[in-house]
Amino acid sequence: MRNTLIAKSITIFIIVFLVSTSATSSVFALNNNYVYNELRIDSPEIYSAQDYKVQIAADALPNNTGSTTFTAGWLGIRLGTTGECNQSTYYCLTQVGLLTREDGIHWFAYYGVAGGITCYHGGTSFFNGKGCLGPLGDIVTLGSFHTVELAGYSTHWIARVYDVNGIAYDVARFSKNSTRIYRATVDFEEAWVTGPDPQLLGSFFFYHPQYLSGNNFLEWPQTNLPPSMDQSNRGMAWDQNGHNTICPSPYAFLMNYYGDSRMWWAGSGGQVCDWWFFPPVAGIGTTDNPATNLIFYDKTFDGSLIPGNWTHHSGTGKSYNQTRSWSNTPGDTVTFSFTGSRITRVYTMAYNRGQEDVYIDGYWQGQQSDYASTIRWQVGKTWSFDYGTHTIEVRNYGNGFIDLDAFIVDIPYVGSGSYDDPHSNFKYIGNWTHHCCTGNSYNLTRSWSRDPEDAVTFTFYGNSITYVFTKAPNRGKAVITIDGIHKEFLDLYADPIQWQVPKTYSNLGAGYHTIHISVCNCKNGAATDYFVDVDRFIVP
Repeated sequence: MRNTLIAKSITIFIIVFLVSTSATSSVFALNNNYVYNELRIDSPEIYSAQDYKVQIAADALPNNTGSTTFTAGWLGIRLGTTGECNQSTYYCLTQVGLLTREDGIHWFAYYGVAGGITCYHGGTSFFNGKGCLGPLGDIVTLGSFHTVELAGYSTHWIARVYDVNGIAYDVARFSKNSTRIYRATVDFEEAWVTGPDPQLLGSFFFYHPQYLSGNNFLEWPQTNLPPSMDQSNRGMAWDQNGHNTICPSPYAFLMNYYGDSRMWWAGSGGQVCDWWFFPPVAGIGTTDNPATNLIFYDKTFDGSLIPGNWTHHSGTGKSYNQTRSWSNTPGDTVTFSFTGSRITRVYTMAYNRGQEDVYIDGYWQGQQSDYASTIRWQVGKTWSFDYGTHTIEVRNYGNGFIDLDAFIVDIPYVGSGSYDDPHSNFKYIGNWTHHCCTGNSYNLTRSWSRDPEDAVTFTFYGNSITYVFTKAPNRGKAVITIDGIHKEFLDLYADPIQWQVPKTYSNLGAGYHTIHISVCNCKNGAATDYFVDVDRFIVP
């Protein structure tokens, strides 16, 4: 079924005109760019598994006319002792994957020790005798997924490639007999011999890396939290000098393909430059900020990995469960992966807040400002998309603090209708009084508070909403915020009392919205107190 996906997926690639050439037996690329996924191998079950595989599909050929440049997608593991593997970058490296040149698609295998590889199935010597290049179109086809595998035996390791029917072919033998691995990666690579970077067209899909446990292949373990470089599934883009100068142009990732957190794409025209692969995935409901499936870190990714300057706080304020995390360092980021069709960020607006950039699956959703002249607890902003597995990133842009209170997956909402204040979609924050059976409020019910920063939130689908309230001599001002955007300080004072007063906020745009009404602790000079009330909401 996955082979049918390629034809329907990427539309960003140009048509490539092919010029046929014969395979070259001694080409060795001197320059490389990588978009790679560093797979975690911190448990003996993983690093001593002796069999590893992943599915790879190549979707385009390079736009060049030479046989000495190529793009490739591959599985790589490093075999040997720590001392051996530290001799050089490639000394212990074994690879198997798909290689695309202007003449078409090939399988290939590589081992970092000269003379340590034997080619099978018609493969010819490649990479200065350290690799094997399969015949043009042998076993593999453009636009189809192929499983590639590295399997260990008592005296050697085997590189294996599967055709579209799932038939396995041994394509190379490595002389190394290591009983464990010291590194595992799944990579996209561009390679060329001399001159400036040709920025070759590249397009590779990767699907579900696995390792052998007993008699069964298991999915690669999820990211270990808190993440670290040697234990987590970290994806990055690097040029040949070990710097991130190639992303997002010319190369980057696209993540969570078809709603699958274990399927990704790498090549020309992507959006994502660094990523945590296979994070814990939350389902429907609220995830509070101490949860273990939230990743807090510094997003600058300058080669080091640090947790960032996040402060994790509990026990005060009116945040959800009285917990929240904050940072005032540009680049500090929180990521959260989930399965659903919408995600709501819950956070605090305040006078010391700055701006953040929001990304979903690597795509920029815009920049928000969390600044407000009064503190507003548990403000909500919702994004929606097709159902599947997705990842949201909230990254500090600067100019002050940003915080995270909670994420809500598939937040409950209402559509058109009239909703009285006891309705379950009213979320009260603080010490509200809920009153029944006197006065002329709607259905004789209303709720009120005079405590500073108490609030009520209500999530709905539509383009506008009407807030219905009571105006009275003891009413103060209500702070109105919708989707994190300040609307007004609404004066509820009147003398005499006015029942069921409507205030409509329109032109919000069709979609999911959250209105937030809080007690200002400010009032009209004629008012006798600071009360704010809510009678009902009307969604047209």
